[in-house]
Amino acid sequence: MEVIAGPVAVAAQVTLSGFRGGFANIDAILAGDMMFMSSKADAVWWEPDGGRSFLVLGNSSAEPIRAELTYGSGARQTVDLAANATVIQPIPRDHGEESESRAAQIQSVHAVGSGMAGTLRLTGYTVSARNGFLDVIRVYDPMISSESVMYGNGLHFSGATNHLVVKNLTQSPIKVWGTIYPLNTDASAKTVAIPTKSLAANASAELDLPAADESLNDAAIKLETSGPPASFVASYVSHDRNNQITRSMPFKDINDAGNVTGGYPWRLDGNFESKTYITNVSKVRAAFGAFLAPKGGNRYVIDTHYLEPGETAIIDFRKIRDGQIPDRDGVKVPKGVKFGEVQWFPLFSKGAHNLIGRTEIIDRSSGIASSFSCGGCPCSPYSGSAWLTPYSVSLAVGGTASIIARAHQIDPCYIDQLPDYTIHPFSWSAPSFITLTTGGSSSTLTAVAPGSGSYWTPYSDDQWVYNPYMNPACQDFGPLPLNPTGSATVRPTVTIDSLSPNPIATGSTANAHITVTPSTNTTLTISSQGTGRATFGTSGNTTIQ
Repeated sequence: MEVIAGPVAVAAQVTLSGFRGGFANIDAILAGDMMFMSSKADAVWWEPDGGRSFLVLGNSSAEPIRAELTYGSGARQTVDLAANATVIQPIPRDHGEESESRAAQIQSVHAVGSGMAGTLRLTGYTVSARNGFLDVIRVYDPMISSESVMYGNGLHFSGATNHLVVKNLTQSPIKVWGTIYPLNTDASAKTVAIPTKSLAANASAELDLPAADESLNDAAIKLETSGPPASFVASYVSHDRNNQITRSMPFKDINDAGNVTGGYPWRLDGNFESKTYITNVSKVRAAFGAFLAPKGGNRYVIDTHYLEPGETAIIDFRKIRDGQIPDRDGVKVPKGVKFGEVQWFPLFSKGAHNLIGRTEIIDRSSGIASSFSCGGCPCSPYSGSAWLTPYSVSLAVGGTASIIARAHQIDPCYIDQLPDYTIHPFSWSAPSFITLTTGGSSSTLTAVAPGSGSYWTPYSDDQWVYNPYMNPACQDFGPLPLNPTGSATVRPTVTIDSLSPNPIATGSTANAHITVTPSTNTTLTISSQGTGRATFGTSGNTTIQ
């Protein structure tokens, strides 16, 4: 793979189906060296009864390296890796212990490579043919973490057994606890607390999850610790033994630059289902935008979508395609499309890291369940210009018009030409003869008195430039005031109260009593033009239809 433009880091994922037992799948992550901060790696995972675990170690460099492995059991191993070599290493077990007799347990590993950051690549898998269980061992570079909080989304509870395990990476005791945020955000959907668990130095433990509950499907999760940043790792796995589907998800550190935006594949061929989960993990309301790029179809825009803290949005690709749901511009995903890509990103965030996302692709007939969560540009898009549609409105008193504010988005990495996205104005600066609503994708302008003038909504966005050779890589050039502006003219409302004679013969005249709002009542003479229109002379030469 060669990069000829844009960022210097590339990530990809290979799904290996029917691996080591002929059921389910494992996912192999391919990442550039610059995505690693150290030569250390940590992982913790659940191993079912009768299961075995294997590490997959790789050397991405042209020089030999050594990996020092320390397991949760206290066992140690040294693995020598030749240049560009890959080794599958079974996790040590007690002497004479048979796989079928192994009880369920928590496994963990701490790895230290002798080479430069990124040269030691570590992943693995856990398999139990008896249970139809096959899961990926997700390994984390602790140096990437800059918070004592981690997040995940798209949990699965009903019809499955669930395990959430954590490991203390420090030499001191810590406490870990969590919160589950249900997908439903109405008043009846309350967050669920995960009780606090105390962990001794370097110890692992399973956290207590609620019982299987359909209302918690697709929920998001937040894990916190009393320890410092990078003090723990976690793993969540959901296993449907009847259908032999094992689903897991990555945990995210919100300050990891790879989590700012997302770009994932999706597929709908055969029995495959694909869904993207996007969660607001901040303490304030946040917005995202997205677009689908169906293979062989036109770009499908998902316009500005606001999420409350803890709220998750789901992009259901089969529902969009099979339901022929149009986007804001009337574009539909063609019914025959089977593959595509989705891109999502924060909108109007001014660089705040407040969202996480991932795509899950499953096929229940083959037991495949893959999770994709690679990031896109590490800088959020910014608005280069903004405007109102329509720009100019002319109304009678009491009339209304729908006003939409949009902003053109610029990708700081210059990878994609991004769509325009709708601004939800939160305030307006407007003359007294009009009023405007706030907080929605469309604002209603109401004419309350005659007048003419301009109005605008205060809006600015921080301008970013991506430079991977600087720290931070996303350089903020400060706010760019945009303030989309419009023009409004409000006319008096004229009502005919009476007309005598009525009807008016062609070429004749009649007296009409009219009301001019918000002016006064008056009586004028109207001449019929023979076309159903009557004109009268006033200071504005107003025409009555």
